[in-house]
Amino acid sequence: MMAATIHSRHLMTWKVFAPKLIFEGLSFIISLPSIIFAFLLVGRVTNSIQSLLTRLEAQVAQKQR
Repeated sequence: MMAATIHSRHLMTWKVFAPKLIFEGLSFIISLPSIIFAFLLVGRVTNSIQSLLTRLEAQVAQKQR
């Protein structure tokens, strides 16, 4: 009885806490690359739009001369 009382927290840790920790860890591992990919994609789109606007402004300025 004494051993069950002492080890009850240990068993609870592996029964309750470990699955939650594993789930959170896997969620983080899956989410992080997705977030980094989205950040890089937004940066690339922003640079492309900025480049396009710069070229359009140059064409407009050239036509006005």
